[in-house]
Amino acid sequence: MKKIISIIAVFSVLFVSFFSASATYKIYRDIPHKTDTLYFEKVKEYHNNLWEDDYYGYSEFCYYSDENNEEPDWVLMVCQILPDPWEYRHGALVGNRALYTCAGPGLANSSTGLLVYIPKTDTFIDLVNSNVERIIELCPDFVKVIEENKIGREMGDVNDDDSVNILDATYIQCGLVGMEAYPFWAIWSAPQTFSLADYDRDGEETVMDATAIQKMLAKIE
Repeated sequence: MKKIISIIAVFSVLFVSFFSASATYKIYRDIPHKTDTLYFEKVKEYHNNLWEDDYYGYSEFCYYSDENNEEPDWVLMVCQILPDPWEYRHGALVGNRALYTCAGPGLANSSTGLLVYIPKTDTFIDLVNSNVERIIELCPDFVKVIEENKIGREMGDVNDDDSVNILDATYIQCGLVGMEAYPFWAIWSAPQTFSLADYDRDGEETVMDATAIQKMLAKIE
């Protein structure tokens, strides 16, 4: 009996560890980043000189309109900040992509943990939905680059299989009638600030979201 209990305990620990690691990976899996980041010291300064150990995860996506430029046009920064990175999952909508991270709201000058840095003017912009238009004004290709590189998750991809398909429409319909809707790993990695099921982005999860996905798949205007 003790052996059985021990085996169950070990299995439980491995199970939790595996999915915790998977969830961590999923947070910034789509941000191409290097081991050596360019602007980490500036980010720490922006975050009131946090210690390096205060960051649970950090990565950068640098965009160069001209490869000969010494500095990127802009940098998308993803900062997961301790002490409790799993308590809040926040994000912002950029075009048709949902960008998200784990960071406490309002913590260290960053409400979402998503920042855009413009080296030319030494400017940081906290990437919340209300600031996206400002970023587009300063960086006209911002949305296009995010969508083309498939950074984050596509709106409507509720089951997190990297595509919007009929299964997503089915999950949404099931959820609306109270059935078990999304796989738990999709809920775990989704932002809390908006719903990936809100495909038509009207602020609500309705049958119209499922219908919109079905029309998109059938190529109906």
